[in-house]
Amino acid sequence: MAISNGEPAVEFVTEDSASPPPDPTLISKKELLAQTGISYGQLYRWKRDGLLPEEWFIKRSSFTGQETFLPREQVLSRVKTILDLKDSHSLEQLAALFKPSEEVRYPIDYLLSLPGANKALLAGLEAGPNDDGGQEGESGQRPGLALSFGEAVFVLALGGHVGREGLELATAVDLTRAALPAARLWGGESMGCALIAAGDAHHIIYYQATTPPLLDSGARLIAMLDLPRAAETIRMNSSEFAERG
Repeated sequence: MAISNGEPAVEFVTEDSASPPPDPTLISKKELLAQTGISYGQLYRWKRDGLLPEEWFIKRSSFTGQETFLPREQVLSRVKTILDLKDSHSLEQLAALFKPSEEVRYPIDYLLSLPGANKALLAGLEAGPNDDGGQEGESGQRPGLALSFGEAVFVLALGGHVGREGLELATAVDLTRAALPAARLWGGESMGCALIAAGDAHHIIYYQATTPPLLDSGARLIAMLDLPRAAETIRMNSSEFAERG
């Protein structure tokens, strides 16, 4: 309370002081519409048709009552992809792109052709033993190795960190093999993924993207894997994959 001429003065709370500090990982619905040029109707039609996940729409208290926020990087990337493809794909086709069938498998040779693919990591993964106990071929490679969408997204995202932050190729290959069962169950952009280290060992953790992981003092964060970008890379090249398939 301020004092003016010995009398208490009224102190008004402004909009800025009443609002909670902004979360840089989120974008408000109003800001999203202004930044992308899409309409309110488009946004909620895409949500209704499954192009934008329901869990991305987060209600938060604000000075006006409640406001809707969305995960910034994920939704901006998704909207850009929708706008890039909407003239050549129907909404049904786009929805199928964003919810790939669990039956679809991506061969290693296809993944090698994607922008940003780490060829050494993919070659090392292909040269390893089958996780079902199968035998390697005469060339030392796993015959017919193909990955699910979640696995392909993980491998593409992790590849950008190989040779950096102390992650050597051999370690990355072993880490990938250990992480594939979890990657197979990836729940889409609502789930984030982090590379952490505990002592000399590297680990992968998945978590809800709106709640960053909390680590104990024995672990340290190495990198947050950009799964949304890797997923969009695969989706943007899906027509080429369909032609090759």
